[in-house]
Amino acid sequence: AHPRPPPQQEIPVAVPVLAGCPFGVESWTAGPDSLATSWRTAQDRLPATARTELSAHVRPHWDAMARALSAAPQRVHGDVHGGNILTVGQQVTGIIDCDHLPLAPRGYDLGYYMAFAVHWWLDGDQPTRPIGESRHLLTGYHAVSPLTQAENEALPALALVSALGLIDYFIREHDLAEESWLRTARWIDANFGALKLPALDRA
Repeated sequence: AHPRPPPQQEIPVAVPVLAGCPFGVESWTAGPDSLATSWRTAQDRLPATARTELSAHVRPHWDAMARALSAAPQRVHGDVHGGNILTVGQQVTGIIDCDHLPLAPRGYDLGYYMAFAVHWWLDGDQPTRPIGESRHLLTGYHAVSPLTQAENEALPALALVSALGLIDYFIREHDLAEESWLRTARWIDANFGALKLPALDRA
């Protein structure tokens, strides 16, 4: 006899609202072209001081960012952050807001989540974010869906890609670039080598 599956848990969620195309499959691809577009937006519309600061944190990693985005793309969620993840206790029970689904390397969602988590931490007037928070996320992901060494190596670059892309989004959609997003890029730059699993480097 097969064991009976655990009973499903009911979790309150917002009423679904269709936005854009059905099932939300967007046409954009997170690749080197989108990286260049985000960079142009930041350079054209950020104040000079912010532009200089962002350049200092992004340009040294430009080749790694372009290389990370050149990996084979697949459909990803595209907007993975804490507000779109359902949990019960310590267990993730679902992911909502599937109205993007762009093409991107598999690790893109991880990089995006790390960037958003840093942003929320800094936006809450915390001085910094413990690196262990990000490592815990990567360890849990790798336990369920193992990362290749190349995917692991690309994660810091994808986090910085996501920070730049979100700066681009807020400039274009809301005509602002929050100071905390610049601080997010600074934090990712400062912790660039640590935003991956060290065990895979030794594999």
